[in-house]
Amino acid sequence: MPRGGPNQKAVAAKEMKAANQAVKDAEKQRQADAAAAKSWNEGANVRGASKAEAAAAKADEAARKKREKVRRYYCLHLMFHHIIC
Repeated sequence: MPRGGPNQKAVAAKEMKAANQAVKDAEKQRQADAAAAKSWNEGANVRGASKAEAAAAKADEAARKKREKVRRYYCLHLMFHHIIC
């Protein structure tokens, strides 16, 4: 059986360090891949986002028209009321 040389512990330490670094690098790569996939999924829903934006704009316009209609009704009502009284 061969005995280890004088640098056996140093070689084992370097191998262990390399293995630990490989695990860390794999975890960093997994996180980077997950972040890239998330950004791709967010960008892939452009059509849905534009539909939601259009629906919000339509709802805002409808609310504005309703407010204007109510305001106009009350203004006319008050004007009419003041003219008769």
